[in-house]
This record gives sequence, C-alpha cells and structure tokens, in this order.
Amino acid sequence: MKIIITESQLKEVAEVQMLMESIFEAESIDEFKKEVRKLVRRLLLSGVAIASIYSIISNYCDKNNVSQEVKKQAIETVSEINNDTTTDIKKNEPIVNKKKNDWKLVDSHTLATVYNAIPAQCNGDFGHTASMFTLNLDDVLSHRIIAMERTFMAKLGLKYGDIVKIEGTNGYDGVWQIQDTMNKRFKGEHKIDILVPNNIKYGQWDNVKIYKLTDPTLKGKYISNMAGEISEELNKKQMSRIRKELAAKKKMKQNNKRPKK
Repeated sequence: MKIIITESQLKEVAEVQMLMESIFEAESIDEFKKEVRKLVRRLLLSGVAIASIYSIISNYCDKNNVSQEVKKQAIETVSEINNDTTTDIKKNEPIVNKKKNDWKLVDSHTLATVYNAIPAQCNGDFGHTASMFTLNLDDVLSHRIIAMERTFMAKLGLKYGDIVKIEGTNGYDGVWQIQDTMNKRFKGEHKIDILVPNNIKYGQWDNVKIYKLTDPTLKGKYISNMAGEISEELNKKQMSRIRKELAAKKKMKQNNKRPKK
C-alpha cells in the first residue's frame, strides 16, 4: 500500500524524528529520560500504542547504530513510564492498552468510481483538489486521495483530511484520505471517486464498504507507526524545509525562556 502524505503528516513525522534525535544527544541520564518522556507523550497523543513505541525506538536505534547499552536504557525508560500507574502522560489516569477495533463500518452500499486530475474532470486548477491539496501530477496515486459526495460526507461526519478504509474495489481497497468532493450533480448519492493515474480511464464497483476511525486521534497511529518508512519516501527538500521551521521555533522558544540580562 502506498503511503498517505500531507503537509500536516510531514510535520508529525519531522517532530517525531527530531524528538528521537534529541534523546540520543542528551548529555546526562536525567536529560535522556526527560527526552524519552517527551517522545512517548508525543506518540501517545497521536494514538500510538505503547507496544508500537517500543518498536519505533528499537528500529531507530538499529538503523542509526546506537549502542546496545543506550538502546536498553531507552527501552527501560519507556517501561518505567508504562509501569507508572500514578502518572499518565496522556490523561490523569493509568496508561491502559485496550484492545478495540480501530475501524467502524459506516456504509456498505457505496458506489465507487475512478477519476483523473485533468481539466475535463476537475477544473482549470487540476493540480489542486477541492481542499487545496497540492497534487504530484506525476504520481497522483501516491497520495491515496478520494473525492466524496458532499452531503454523503457530511452524513458520515467526515471532512477534508480525514482518513477512511474502503473494501470491495478489487485492487483499491485500503486506507485513503478525503481531499476532494464530487460534482453537485451527484448530490445525495452514496458515492466516492478514487484519484488514479491518467492512463486508467474506467473503474466502477457497487456495494463498496466504507469504514471510519472509531476515534479521530487514532489517525496518528497510521502515520507515526510508519515514520521510518515515510521518511525514506519523502521529498527531501520539503522535509528539510519543515525541519528548519521546527528547529527555528524550538530555538525561539528556548531564547524566550532565558533570563534577560
């Protein structure tokens, strides 16, 4: 499955990467644990389970040749946080990993078709969706975008930027993001359009199932869990720009905290 990439998701990935780097730049054990705690808090607030956080840290250590001793300290610090029943980083209650289904079926009679990013099917600004999402016209499928009929989208309680899971398309099943809406002539219909490359001209499926997240905060789980994989596929210039912006904000915040002479 291709990976969903939006500006906000790039920012999430950059924040996680920079927090991870801060951990292994710490000069004392107390600072080290403080930075681990910041990372765990950030991931938990994105809906990432503790079990996945262990994997994220472990994979980062292996990929960046972090010593086994330091890796062990990081994992032990996460365990300390998880075992601390008096302080919950996310809310003021113990951290509990409850098993539940992330997805809820909201419609099973949707008509799905495909569309292309061309003037005849969009408008003069076919390089942008209705949400003003900028498309990579050389690889539109990489965004995994669907358009939804407006009233149908509202009925399901969805909006631009939300992700849904679809089933029953024989090749396009999986997680997609809503970044476009359909022509007004389809008003009231249970219909979605899947954005595909221009060489694909036809595709239609009846009774497609649509699932929405049971908890909107779980969206981060589908982004942060793939942070390493995403970072290798990102446009390097775009990621560099976002990291510079975050670094500048961090420096400004630190300067504001310093006592004035």
